[in-house]
Amino acid sequence: MIKWGIDFNDNYNYGANIRLLENDSIRFSSPFMPTGTPIKTWYSRTEFHSARKSPMLPLLMNGKGYNIQVQAEFDTVDAVQLVIEFFNVNNDLIEKRHFKELEGHFIFPEEAVSYNIQLVNKKHEFILFKYLTIFSDSLKERYEVKTTEGTEAIFFKVRHPYEGIKTNIVVQKKTRYVTSLVIDDYMNYYFLVGDRSEKAWLDAITEVCFDIKDYQELCSLSIDRGTRFATLEDKFKLLPLVLETVIPANRRTKVQSKPTNTWRSLKDRAQINEYALNILQRLVKQQKVDSNK
Repeated sequence: MIKWGIDFNDNYNYGANIRLLENDSIRFSSPFMPTGTPIKTWYSRTEFHSARKSPMLPLLMNGKGYNIQVQAEFDTVDAVQLVIEFFNVNNDLIEKRHFKELEGHFIFPEEAVSYNIQLVNKKHEFILFKYLTIFSDSLKERYEVKTTEGTEAIFFKVRHPYEGIKTNIVVQKKTRYVTSLVIDDYMNYYFLVGDRSEKAWLDAITEVCFDIKDYQELCSLSIDRGTRFATLEDKFKLLPLVLETVIPANRRTKVQSKPTNTWRSLKDRAQINEYALNILQRLVKQQKVDSNK
């Protein structure tokens, strides 16, 4: 998950209105900027001594295929265009790909050593950018990747499930730049990625619980703490315990919670119950909406 970031030197700033929103999304508006001008550029290689920043794009393997997808909202369908530039060891441009949609497939050239990704202006009034993702063909062949609208929950479901397949729910803290999702074994993954927004966390957990409810084959669920979990606010460190509360015990195989003093405290119990009740109420409401369709 690659965010916009908080360094605005890599985007078009002249007359632009740029706002960093609570969930680290970016609202960008510059309706009079020239058509064909890059709105935002991400780099896979930078000179730290001069730019004072690290690359935001992952390293790719030459000759391998990758899939890219932008999660964003626009005022019109043709507001922007997605462009990728590839460079050789001398930093010469060797190939440039223009995508018709805000998602697509590309092969990293054999002679390429770096690349840039651009959102290029066509005609927009505003852009609400959330994040972009890059994942390999091999990952797409093995998994169906689902992103949830309005939340930062990402699902990786195996394309060829077998009886007894495991499922891992991972709670981890996002960063303002790049969030890596680690897939180790061949199993289903639900990644819940958040930071300070309580609503975003509860929305994501509700999406996961609703999906699990309709996926009765999932009976080997585990809940794990992911990257940078230890740096979350204390109340959000209770989220794995909230998941253990709302997911039936007969569908879980591994319980991460331990009977520590923190877990026994009335304050934490009250917070866990409050979150769990909120999620269950959301699930009931959504079920009623679906039943009336």
